Amino acid sequence: MAQDSDKQKNLQLGVDKGLIEMFLKMTPEERVQSNDNTIRALVELRNGFKKQKTSKRESKDPKDLYRLQILEETLRQISKKTEDDE
Repeated sequence: MAQDSDKQKNLQLGVDKGLIEMFLKMTPEERVQSNDNTIRALVELRNGFKKQKTSKRESKDPKDLYRLQILEETLRQISKKTEDDE
């Protein structure tokens, strides 16, 4: 019963214990590599959205603009954290 309550609480908080466990099994170098890969993917997505935004086939979907804003904010936060860590 308590275990079900913990699972429900973790789902509400957005905690993925499997993901945490996976990262804890990684070496520090593997974690850095994973982080670098994520940043590269985010940059590619941002550039793709920007390219699409400036192309003649501009999306009329407001969700696309929202997605671009989320990506840009995520990259801004990552850049700020990287600068703060240096």
